[in-house]
Amino acid sequence: MLKIYIKNMDSSHSMSRIIAALGDLEGMHKIQEANLAENYISVECSTNENTLRAAIKDEGYNVTKIEEY
Repeated sequence: MLKIYIKNMDSSHSMSRIIAALGDLEGMHKIQEANLAENYISVECSTNENTLRAAIKDEGYNVTKIEEY
């Protein structure tokens, strides 16, 4: 399980765009939780971190940190 912290994910619209982009990635198994207050999305996936970062960047947002838990 990964927790992806995303800079400027500050609205339900931005969160929805990011979730849609992640959901389209190969190896994405489940989007577990999205937390606007703490700017993170938790995912269960086999997708590599560079691919996750690129998908989020393509939507106009930046990943500040990815941690495994």
